[in-house]
Amino acid sequence: MQRAVEETRKGVRVVDDSVDFLRETVGYLMTIGELLDDVEEKLKEIKDEVLMTQEKVEESKKALENLAASAEEMTASAEEVSASAEEQASALEEVKRNIAELRNIVRNLRQSVEFIKVETS
Repeated sequence: MQRAVEETRKGVRVVDDSVDFLRETVGYLMTIGELLDDVEEKLKEIKDEVLMTQEKVEESKKALENLAASAEEMTASAEEVSASAEEQASALEEVKRNIAELRNIVRNLRQSVEFIKVETS
């Protein structure tokens, strides 16, 4: 009977050790669960930030496309202004030539009028 009591005590100690081990294991598992919850929360935050970054990148891309289009329009406008300036310069040269011709005509008319005055006097 003594032996049965000893074996029972041994069995109880093994069960106690097993219970302690199981409690410790459950504690570790709970900690791991909490860590996984934290990781899940952080991953959600990262995902949200990635999505926000993607939106900002798209907005920036559209803004750059708009800037490029504006730059193209400004270049076209500058080319038109340049062409207009060349046309105006050409027109001014024509006006200068016409003025010079007009001066010559006026000079010739004066000379003719003076010649006629001298001849008629």
